[in-house]
Amino acid sequence: MLPITLALALAVLARTPAPDCDPALHDRLEQKITPLLAEHAAAKTFSGVVLVACKGRPVYSAAYGEADRVKHVPNTLETRFNLGSMNKMWTAVAIAQLVEQGKVDVNAPVGRYLPDFPNADVRENVLVRHLLTHTSGLNMYFKRWYLRDRVKITRAADLARFYAEDPLDFRPGAKFQYSNAGFATLGMIVERVSGMNYFDYVRTHVLEKANMSGATFVTLPLPERGYAIGYATPPGAREAQDNSGFIEASSSPAGGAYSDAASLVAFARALWGGKLVGAATLAEFTAGKVDMVPGVKYAYGFGDLTINGWRSVGHNGGAPGVAAEYMSFPEHDVDVVVLTNLDAPEATNVIAQVNAVITGGPTPKVRTP
Repeated sequence: MLPITLALALAVLARTPAPDCDPALHDRLEQKITPLLAEHAAAKTFSGVVLVACKGRPVYSAAYGEADRVKHVPNTLETRFNLGSMNKMWTAVAIAQLVEQGKVDVNAPVGRYLPDFPNADVRENVLVRHLLTHTSGLNMYFKRWYLRDRVKITRAADLARFYAEDPLDFRPGAKFQYSNAGFATLGMIVERVSGMNYFDYVRTHVLEKANMSGATFVTLPLPERGYAIGYATPPGAREAQDNSGFIEASSSPAGGAYSDAASLVAFARALWGGKLVGAATLAEFTAGKVDMVPGVKYAYGFGDLTINGWRSVGHNGGAPGVAAEYMSFPEHDVDVVVLTNLDAPEATNVIAQVNAVITGGPTPKVRTP
């Protein structure tokens, strides 16, 4: 028997049709958001795109700034941006699919799927759900030599040597601690269980199934056309500079994939439309499990929060010269994407303003340029 909370979530997902799109939403966004974006773009504190869709159809879109400041290539709605940690959602969906196939149990220890993982504590005591909720005790794999050597990743297992033998920071399940190493381990489980390279699996079973034609994994240097170069301002620097020396050389199960805004809307449509996983699995994976920050819970690879009475599911991402935000309001069939090629927190400022307009809540204070 399903828990009552899960049964209610399934009822919402499967039986309650989303309300019709608000015909006045575009005008409200145009009135409130366009001046804000224009002001911050003129001050060079916003560079990126905003896309709001209802039932998969664009309601509001805007693009500002440059994808390449040297060649003066403008950002457009077709530009692909670094997602930072946002593609952890794709890794979570891959695990969810394997759960549905009976190949992965979220309550099983890592050692069931990775019996040769070189850390007995992880093998025996870390469960798959601990990896999914950042409660494993694993930390990061961003060692100094990892960035220094510009390590290029061709499979998830390539990351293990940077963290696998590190002791756990705490007893698994004891608390929330954001962990890229945890999601790298999930990528290894996908590889071992499916028999496919992690990147090939996600391309085939997530990106292609969701018709995400503008989403991809990359290895630096970026292709010459269609991608936004990130611009980061290191401590003490006066000007933002190309971030290629400050970020991972390759995408990973924990982050660093690239996408245009429309492909993230396509992901939402496929996710809530049942094309990627079934309703029961989706409800379980998107229901908040642990407190991340006040008012925000982390589920299995997704954030879960309520904004002015509207439930939102999504994920953000950040790195030097990277700030990305994605929120889906499933009960209202509204999706919001903000992608930028500058440092945080501008993407967060913008999506907070957009969400206030959408949900009818108070306008939050925003940093001025």
